[in-house]
Amino acid sequence: KEGAIWHIFRREDVRLLDHHLNKIFNRVVKETVVDKYPITMDQSIYLTDDVINYLLSEGIRCYRFHQKIGEAVFIPAGCPHQVRNLRSCTKVAVDFVSPESLETCVHLADNRRQLPDKHDFRREKLQIRKILHYSVTTALKNAAEHGKDVDVTDVYLV
Repeated sequence: KEGAIWHIFRREDVRLLDHHLNKIFNRVVKETVVDKYPITMDQSIYLTDDVINYLLSEGIRCYRFHQKIGEAVFIPAGCPHQVRNLRSCTKVAVDFVSPESLETCVHLADNRRQLPDKHDFRREKLQIRKILHYSVTTALKNAAEHGKDVDVTDVYLV
């Protein structure tokens, strides 16, 4: 049985996606949002099939798939996405930061600060800088325990 319909966009399309969504949003409500913050960070709109088809015609890739009951979905860091539940469900989310996505996660955390002060998604949930600090501290401690000399001046925290 199908449980949800997902649309996931590529992270390299975020700027173009924000640009086109802002154009659509301006036509509908006559208010510029992108100048204030990236609309893809807002998470308050759901894109219809017509809008997604328009975005495809503008070269913005969207991966659409149906999630079956009991299946898990992995969303790469920085990929805008939307989900429409077809049945009652419980969402369980786990944030995972791989070394390959670290720069993207820091960039996303910085973008969240552009949201209005009282916006639900302004708070940095991932706490990427704490993860970085803990990882570097642990690596340095482990290196010292194994007799490795590490020049801490080479360590740069974002």
